[in-house]
Amino acid sequence: MTGYDEAVAVFGDADTFSSCTAVTGPFPGFPVPIEGAADDVTDIIEEYREQLPFSDQVTVMDPPKHTEHRALLMGLITPKRLKENEDFMWAHADRYLEPYLATGGDFIKGFGAPFTLAVIADLLGVPEEDRPEFAEHMDHSKGGVGNTNEKSLGHS
Repeated sequence: MTGYDEAVAVFGDADTFSSCTAVTGPFPGFPVPIEGAADDVTDIIEEYREQLPFSDQVTVMDPPKHTEHRALLMGLITPKRLKENEDFMWAHADRYLEPYLATGGDFIKGFGAPFTLAVIADLLGVPEEDRPEFAEHMDHSKGGVGNTNEKSLGHS
């Protein structure tokens, strides 16, 4: 798949194509060999889905589970809420950028990750006083590679 039209066709055809590796692509690989399997690997995907990285995240779910979770999120992400979130981004970008510029270093760690987390917290309506705890729960560096259940995240 190399073109826009092909990508649109693939993303629109959940019966033929799975999102199970949408985050990682073909790496780190599927838990069992798929090469040489039948044309329909649906049963293999379902059997091993929970072992895939980020398996409990919306981006790698397939319908109908993806549709159900997306519907819940879309209730939060209204045009009005997106405009408010855009206003938050403009108002707070410097708050996150200035410390990074003063010290330099890795752009993602110093600015990208903290700013993105703040934007997501704002979009979801996480109160300002709860954002440090929200950030702590979202810190995937403390967990393993599998899904994001409490054990793999290191939370108990």
